[in-house]
Amino acid sequence: MDADDATIEVAVRLARGSARDALSALDQLVATGSPIQTQPQFDGLFHALIDEDAVQALKSLALLRQGGWTPSNWPRASRAKCARYFFSRLPRRG
Repeated sequence: MDADDATIEVAVRLARGSARDALSALDQLVATGSPIQTQPQFDGLFHALIDEDAVQALKSLALLRQGGWTPSNWPRASRAKCARYFFSRLPRRG
């Protein structure tokens, strides 16, 4: 089985601590293709938070959870996206 680091990382995350589940997830990811398709989509959640739409925020969280993303995974997975958004909003020096 040939898998890159990103694929292995996704398989481990999806397994939530079970070695057997990690092997199964890795097998499925290798068979179906890129793990990019399994990355969380935080756009809906971020837009709901910005719009102060609690109902949509909860729906977005439910979709993340259904996709296998547990609350313990969310901060790490969203950190880079949050940082990019934050820095894009800062006034430019010049």
